[in-house]
Amino acid sequence: MIFCENDDWQFFLHLLKQQASEKFRIYCYCLMTNHIHLIVESEELSRGVHRIATRYAMWFNHKYKRCGYLFQDRFKSEVIEDEIYLLQCFRYILQNPVKAGICTKASLYTWSSYCNYFSSYSSFIYTEFLNTFFKKEKDFENYISIVDEGQYMDIDQLKKWNNQEIKDICNQKLGNKGIMELSQEDRILLIQELRQKTHASVRQLSKVTGISRYNVRYWKK
Repeated sequence: MIFCENDDWQFFLHLLKQQASEKFRIYCYCLMTNHIHLIVESEELSRGVHRIATRYAMWFNHKYKRCGYLFQDRFKSEVIEDEIYLLQCFRYILQNPVKAGICTKASLYTWSSYCNYFSSYSSFIYTEFLNTFFKKEKDFENYISIVDEGQYMDIDQLKKWNNQEIKDICNQKLGNKGIMELSQEDRILLIQELRQKTHASVRQLSKVTGISRYNVRYWKK
């Protein structure tokens, strides 16, 4: 447990607000009792997250008269490289309390950034870009409520696939054929399957398959 009382949640949000800036842009958060989800745009991600985690752990340990590490391990991250996947990650993060049985709707959970979107109140959460995708709050609510069975970053460490392992998967699928011998439809299906199975980046998939980054980016589900 990393949050035990309301003061704990509030203090962590205070630290997020202090860290938020043009160099550490926070798009989304969800605080659960024993872990945290964030969507952040930053070239100083490790430094920012380390600063937040260290200050919170010191405060928590002092308050509860404990010592030692509070967080089990270094934070885990993955790159979001396109808008579709960005929105899917939003939905996954905001649905966490619903999937955990804490509430029936994402909008009812207190400790997430849901209430900051389409709100008239100023916030440290970066929200402007959502108007590109959702003209009304109801549209956003409907999207977030859709059940999504996709696989996203979770508490457990995701396996990191190297180039050779991805090539081996391709060879198993292709047999004696080359990727460019496939029809475009089959190439699209192959890229989508690789993305779902390996969570590899656009850059890595392009390098392994020889398919342009542009196509890899827009062929993903």
